[in-house]
Amino acid sequence: WMFSPRFEGSFPSRILPFLYLGNLNHATNAEMLKALHITHVVSVGENAGLQTKGFELLLLDNLYDDGIDAIRERLDTVMQFIDDARQQGTCCLIHCRVGVSRSAAVTICYVMKHLKYTLVQAYLFVRARRLNVIIQPNLKFVYEMLQLEQKETGTISITWPILCKEIHQLNLTY
Repeated sequence: WMFSPRFEGSFPSRILPFLYLGNLNHATNAEMLKALHITHVVSVGENAGLQTKGFELLLLDNLYDDGIDAIRERLDTVMQFIDDARQQGTCCLIHCRVGVSRSAAVTICYVMKHLKYTLVQAYLFVRARRLNVIIQPNLKFVYEMLQLEQKETGTISITWPILCKEIHQLNLTY
């Protein structure tokens, strides 16, 4: 699989022992997915089109990175799908086209709920495991994640202006 034309030289990032974050190329490389024990694939707005048996696919279609579309109402389905993979002892890949905004936002939301982290803790947790690839969910997604934190914890750990400033500072090197 490493010599497949679909392998562009990178691997998805392992966020948790059972959860990977990647891009569309990762999601279309069935051999690599099998080697990483990934059986569940969440396609966020981009259809991986896996036709190989042995994969469970969840397509969040018509979800664009345009600052208009929302992710919140789809999160319960995604959380259950990821938990199904974890309970089966296998792994799940979350991807969009590039793995920077839509899939990163969904991954951060899962980390928030699974590890009971604040938005900032989850953002930094995912960012640290993404290695040299930036994560930069659009501001609509970031705002929805802040709302998720408030829903889950009853409070918010950081104000909106400070959060935007901190994310901007984090991304200056990119």
